[in-house]
Amino acid sequence: MFLLSRRKKLMKRAWNKILELTMTNKMTMKHTIIYKIGLVLLSMFPITKIAAQQMKVFSNLEVGDTIADITIEKIYNYNKTASKVSDFSEKLLIIDFWATWCAPCIEMLPKMNALMQTFTNDLVFLSVTKELKEKAHSFLEKLEHNRGARFNIPVIYGDTILYKLFPHYYLPHYVWINTKSREVIAITRAGEINKQNIDAVLNNLSTTTWDTKVDKWLDHKFSEPLLPYLSQLPNFLDKTVNHYSFFSPHVENLMSGAYSQLNDTTKNYRIVFKNMTRLSFFTWSFGEGRQFFQDASVKIEVKDKERLTTALSGGPFHNWQKENSFCYELSISPRPEKEIFEIMKSDVQNFFREYEIDIEKRIEPCLVLISTGNNEMLKAKGEKWSVKRDRFSYKSTNSLVKSFLTDLAFYYYVTGPILIDQTGIDYYIDLDLELNNFRDVKEVNEQLDKYKLKLVEKQALANVLIIRDKEAYN
Repeated sequence: MFLLSRRKKLMKRAWNKILELTMTNKMTMKHTIIYKIGLVLLSMFPITKIAAQQMKVFSNLEVGDTIADITIEKIYNYNKTASKVSDFSEKLLIIDFWATWCAPCIEMLPKMNALMQTFTNDLVFLSVTKELKEKAHSFLEKLEHNRGARFNIPVIYGDTILYKLFPHYYLPHYVWINTKSREVIAITRAGEINKQNIDAVLNNLSTTTWDTKVDKWLDHKFSEPLLPYLSQLPNFLDKTVNHYSFFSPHVENLMSGAYSQLNDTTKNYRIVFKNMTRLSFFTWSFGEGRQFFQDASVKIEVKDKERLTTALSGGPFHNWQKENSFCYELSISPRPEKEIFEIMKSDVQNFFREYEIDIEKRIEPCLVLISTGNNEMLKAKGEKWSVKRDRFSYKSTNSLVKSFLTDLAFYYYVTGPILIDQTGIDYYIDLDLELNNFRDVKEVNEQLDKYKLKLVEKQALANVLIIRDKEAYN
């Protein structure tokens, strides 16, 4: 493995061919790490264009199109149960595609409710889900009870028609429609749903100049090697390369995500990062794919934090992501997992060499899980491993305490105190919790009490990921 120096021009030319369809002209490569054999192959073989069938595009009606004056039926929580698009009395209809598992969708409900109250008679949201009424309606009732508020937003359950008109992949998904002309005037993410934008649209009910949310991506599967996919040399890794790693800048339309796999199609161990941020690289590699770092357990001690994290949303976030996300793949012959992550850590530190990254033990505010007595009821009954969770329940069989705390941190306490295990329990456990609010420590403890467990707030020694500027780069 080496950092490009004298062969920089050769490598840059090869990479430009690989990425010519998926990167903008403004994108450049600061650093690239790759095995020599990979460099030789890239320089030897011509790179062909990505075939059209490899691009998945979710689209039908687009901004500027006119929707047919269909009758929308089975509307709940509205002044009528069916309505043609042109019969909505409000000037602006915003269709909100959502699901019970989509946390950003749920967090938008109070905001949409408030906006409907602000723009009474001019704006109506129509929340549409594929999920059946039995599941989704029950979920909304629990949510209203938990929040102590009622959401007066019209809802459609078990929809098939609107999803066909406006197919998409990512949620939430918003379609803005002028009810009188039936023109689609915008298709957006959640970031564009605000008072200022709605004011502007109501004053001029015509198509917007905003970035249109288009769900499309290159059809790459995590189970397949990334490098030959991008270079259009489908089989060369199988026959010639058994160990390589590489980085690239952001690749437009490549769906973001991280994944590790043992015994892939080349019988190798692979770690794949697609359009992930610097911070994601740091937390994943130093957590060795197992430890989840809550916000409180990551200390960003650098001058320019904007390169690592941002509060932007919608179109501005998408632009930020283009400049601050990267792709990476490590493919290596089978060996102990710890050794593999050591290689990844070395790659990450070499590529993002302007930072010093380390894990330190620090005394921090924590939520510490302790045993309060005989934990006999907690012991697993011998069933197969299983974990089922949603916003109001958590049930696991034949699992571990550390797995429960990891789930608690990831799903409910990302922004909470650091979760620490001091139970001393090293055997497999069964847990069955039902509660309204996992963020309410008192309520969680009421459920944990039957297992003689308790979450205690106190200062404790915790693993903290520290990110600093390297002095040589200041």
